[in-house]
Amino acid sequence: TRFAFFSHPAETVLDEVHFGKFGSGYFTSEYFFDIHPPLGKLLIAGVAKIIDFNPGFSFETIGQKFPDNSYKWLRFLPKLAGAFLPLIIFLVALELGISQKFAFLAGLLTIFENSILAQSRFILLDSFLLLFGFLGILFFLKYRKSISYKRSPITNLLLAGIFASLAGSIKWTGFSFLALILIFYLYPVVNRAWRGSTTGAFLRSYTIKGMVFLLIIPFIVYFLIFAIHFSLLDKPGPGLAFHPPNFQEMNLFSKFIELNTEIYKSNARLTATHPYTSQWYEW
Repeated sequence: TRFAFFSHPAETVLDEVHFGKFGSGYFTSEYFFDIHPPLGKLLIAGVAKIIDFNPGFSFETIGQKFPDNSYKWLRFLPKLAGAFLPLIIFLVALELGISQKFAFLAGLLTIFENSILAQSRFILLDSFLLLFGFLGILFFLKYRKSISYKRSPITNLLLAGIFASLAGSIKWTGFSFLALILIFYLYPVVNRAWRGSTTGAFLRSYTIKGMVFLLIIPFIVYFLIFAIHFSLLDKPGPGLAFHPPNFQEMNLFSKFIELNTEIYKSNARLTATHPYTSQWYEW
């Protein structure tokens, strides 16, 4: 379902005009601005680099014809992420204690869910977000199960934090996966503390572990992705219009703070509707 009719249509589709253009921006090193964190564009640009993509195509308008077949490779990684997502949903369902039969049904429904299918077939970011987010959920569920068997499941908690952070590094909405993990991580110990059935030493140890693996390490991952982004865009470009004149001259952390602040402001300013918008009851 993700790779059938691989090349159709041979023209830009919806937000490919943005993400194809941004992915090409890493080839010129000219600074650009997007309202989302950079990981999705970096992944697409990485594939483009491998296949020696020619960044000359403008991605100017929806429906613009592609001049050659290289666009197929820009769509490859979102398709691959979308292809793996049903398997991850199947495994998450199993970890939740659902029978194999109904876990299979969950994966099958994910295959044919039309919005996920459409998102997976083009140069778009949401298939990355969903794959990383549900991988975070999967490893957290494995961590919770390991606790019940008195094991030391640090690796699963580490992977849960990393993948949830990667989801948030695609779009900020991806951090909802990390928030969900934090809630379910903290609930048992808060509940035990409320009932007075836990020791102070256990509470401190559990809290510190959560801070390290679900806050500090995810932040480091998120920050390093921006560091790569800045290192690749070291020339003046149109994105500098969103920042102070000396933006490219302040230190890495200052640029990180400034860009994330502007991402927040730009998202808050978005009020325009889209001509292709539909209401939920029209679906």
